[in-house]
Amino acid sequence: MEARRIELKIALLESLRSILSDTQHARQQGEEHLNVIEMTPAAVVLKRYVQTHWSSTSDKFIAPETPEWAKRTVRELLPNTLGDQSSLIRSSVAYAVSAIARWDWPESWPQLFEVLIGFMISSTQSYVHGAIKVLTELSDNMTDNQLPQLIPIMFPELIRIFRNEKSFSSNIRGRTTQILNSCITLIYAMSDLEKAAPNTLLFPYVPEFLSAFSESLLQPEGPHSDFLLKTSVVKTLICLTESFPMEMAQLLELVIPAVWDLFTRNSDAYPCDNERAIVNNTQLVEESTDSDGEKYNIQNLICHLFEFFSALFQHKIYKSIVSDMIDNIIYHLIKYMLITEEQADIWVTHPGRFIEDEVDDTITSSVRILGINLLDTIAHFYASKILDSVSKAVRRHIDDVETIKHSTFCGLGVSEPNGSGSKTYLPPDSKDSTRWKIHESCLLALGNLSDLLTTRIVQQYVGSNYLLNYILPTEVQSSVSPFLSGRALWLLSKLAFGIEEPTFSILMKSCIEALSQHQHIIIRIYGAKALYLISQGLSDITKHQLMSPYLSDAISGLMFLALDYNKDVDILGLAIDSLNFVLQFYNGVKFLDPYLEAIAQDSFKIISKFPNCFQALETHLFPTLMHLISANGKNTFSTAGTALDIMEDLLRSSPIPMSEILINLGFPTIAVTITNTDDVSIIQSGSDCLRAFISRSPDQTLKWKDADGNDGFSYVINCILKQLDPQLEQYSATRVGKLIIVLFRKAEVLAQQHLGTVLRGILTKMQHVTEGNVMQALVIIFAYLILNHFQSVYNFLISIPSPTGTSAMEYVFSEWCKQQNYISGCYNIKSSILAFCKILLYYSNTNDPYISSISLLEEVMQESSAFQQKVAVPIVHKMFKAIIYEFSNELEAASSQEKILADVSDSSDQSDDEENICESEVFVYGKQLFISSSDFKDVDNDDGDDESSDDTEDLLYSVNLQEFRQKSCYDSFISCLNRDECTALNKIYQLLKSS
Repeated sequence: MEARRIELKIALLESLRSILSDTQHARQQGEEHLNVIEMTPAAVVLKRYVQTHWSSTSDKFIAPETPEWAKRTVRELLPNTLGDQSSLIRSSVAYAVSAIARWDWPESWPQLFEVLIGFMISSTQSYVHGAIKVLTELSDNMTDNQLPQLIPIMFPELIRIFRNEKSFSSNIRGRTTQILNSCITLIYAMSDLEKAAPNTLLFPYVPEFLSAFSESLLQPEGPHSDFLLKTSVVKTLICLTESFPMEMAQLLELVIPAVWDLFTRNSDAYPCDNERAIVNNTQLVEESTDSDGEKYNIQNLICHLFEFFSALFQHKIYKSIVSDMIDNIIYHLIKYMLITEEQADIWVTHPGRFIEDEVDDTITSSVRILGINLLDTIAHFYASKILDSVSKAVRRHIDDVETIKHSTFCGLGVSEPNGSGSKTYLPPDSKDSTRWKIHESCLLALGNLSDLLTTRIVQQYVGSNYLLNYILPTEVQSSVSPFLSGRALWLLSKLAFGIEEPTFSILMKSCIEALSQHQHIIIRIYGAKALYLISQGLSDITKHQLMSPYLSDAISGLMFLALDYNKDVDILGLAIDSLNFVLQFYNGVKFLDPYLEAIAQDSFKIISKFPNCFQALETHLFPTLMHLISANGKNTFSTAGTALDIMEDLLRSSPIPMSEILINLGFPTIAVTITNTDDVSIIQSGSDCLRAFISRSPDQTLKWKDADGNDGFSYVINCILKQLDPQLEQYSATRVGKLIIVLFRKAEVLAQQHLGTVLRGILTKMQHVTEGNVMQALVIIFAYLILNHFQSVYNFLISIPSPTGTSAMEYVFSEWCKQQNYISGCYNIKSSILAFCKILLYYSNTNDPYISSISLLEEVMQESSAFQQKVAVPIVHKMFKAIIYEFSNELEAASSQEKILADVSDSSDQSDDEENICESEVFVYGKQLFISSSDFKDVDNDDGDDESSDDTEDLLYSVNLQEFRQKSCYDSFISCLNRDECTALNKIYQLLKSS
């Protein structure tokens, strides 16, 4: 359609120029052309009218429907316009006739084919053109009842038109093959019920068609036999050979010589991926465009030639024809597989395209990829001959290029900056501009047959074969072209399973060198591919051990490749895939390298933070992580715990909303893994992953449901209870606190329904804990819950007995105060101190008997004696002292002043004199004590896990504690302070007052 609009625009401009001419004849011609152009839009409008108003059953129908009398009139008059002298009008009318015929033929327009056949046998070329265009559109809708009447008349005319190159353009002649293809397809369908249909309707005419086709294919490219016509002919040959192999096996000799001539004639130079691209500066004829605007070039032609030969190889009946051609076909295929100049330029400029174009399942395949596919087809059906045939073909090519002068070895003419250790690639030389490309294509052909090679054959080829002995040692270190050097490395990596020492170590060193940052990007890509192939193909434990010394450098090189090209999805995906396989292939080795696991985790964490990288990580890395996590620690190299740590990094970088695969597969897999294991590292890392799910996308995670209707919230609760299981090792509860806090923060209403269950689990776990850091993690949960759900926690603690028979409140508060001085992390300290403030505020307002009855025994040094004595200290006093202690430390760090208090908690109770001092200084701060959380700095946080993004996102992290300032709530606590504590409190007040 676009082509017709352009043609119409050009015609209009030419007509306008003619009208402005000085000569009368030119002005008359211009006026005539304008009249034609005026008619063309009318035909287009008619076509659109037919589409929208002709039939109420049309998808595009718009009321009203054309009345029947008008339809009859149009059907009578419209075909006569097919003979108009203007091709624009003929084309528009042909489309209009075709549109009407789709609804009315044959029922309401039975005479249409008679009219069209009459036009075909007409001596008027314009009518022939119009009829052929309509028949092309309608041939797909012909019925098996019509063919016996139409074919005897139509086929001879199609042959006549096809042969008449002087009268008819290649467009029209090509359309005759389209009509023939439609008839072949219909006859093939008929043959299931009418076995004689092919022999009676089709094959009486096939020899004459083949003879005409052969003549056309043998002609050089030109106006009478262009790409469009040749491609149309090859399409028809494909249709015939695939539909009727038995019959065509006896007739192919009529056309095979012409097809072979076409195949070999175009193998020396062809455009690939672009109609004007060239392999070796060889110019070719322009592409052809049919009347529908579809472009035909040499690439289309070659692709269909490949398809034709592929059809022959796939049918045994053609074996006698193609078996003797295999050697020569492969020889020419290697030529077709050459890298073109345009491809080389694009791949160097856009290396991601190189990875994409090398894949054989891309939407638009190149001649190079389709040539590889044809080679694979031959290998599949002629496996016994393919290795020998490829070796012969490669030998011929090597012998051919060796005749070229050795002094200059042609290259791409591209180079990387010549830094330390970098290679400079030689400029192209016009005299042997195909040499490196021939070598590269030979290596490509050999590499695609690696699946057919046994270890013995590989050792034979690498060790003694003339061909590989000549190519590999030379080209792996070649500075001619990055594509040739990289392809040689790629081939060696595909043969790694059969390579022995010292060649295997040389291969690994070459891979590491190829990944170096100073290398050309094409070489780096091949290095990543080579590691991928080696890791994927090795099963020998001995080679695993040989590869182990190079793993650190391999992972480092792949990581830097990913980081350097983090915006290129294809390069990033290749680097991640290679990392996956490098880390996975160690499943059979009996040792674990934590250093390599750390490198892998750090690599993925860094990559995940780059924009546009997450999708590639999710696509390439997520399936591997799920496999490792599901294996539940059975892997000896990449453990489930490491996989969970990497998974958490991915979740933290995931776009919101999370993808379905993360929620529907990742979340339940991790939750089930936690509940089904006793491995502490898996439980801890899994807990962090669940926390990341809830923190990043709580609604998606908690509302997810499995096949039985269990939601994500119930999965999380089960995982929490698993971590609090008293039968498990105590360290299983190290991370549960952060998970519970995030759950209550993100889903408070739901979480409150399970508050009692969670608190019972925590209390039970505390009774089995002996390690301080685990106990601290558990008491912080109480601190958070007291701050946000004080009354519920209070009611629970006074209603549950402790292990000693008293209330659970006494047990929890006592353990809490014992651990307070050891709690680290800004968020944890702030949570604890704020909770103490809330408890003291509640106590000062209520004088709660439960709280007042709680005391903590401490050993205190008496001044009158050299011995320590146990003294019962009220729990509220311990909490108040803890508040003063934390403020003295934080304000000291903030103001960089001298230490205010050395160790408050270890000091003895004050003497009577100290009490008097405190009382005399009460006026300074007695009713003005307040705490500012902005003074809390994370000055002593050695454990990186103490402070997480979830902590810093909590409003508690930045709350101003001055809201806890009370005029009299602390009066009753001042008397418990000793001299040093009173001094500290006074200095705290002075600092806060002056700030």
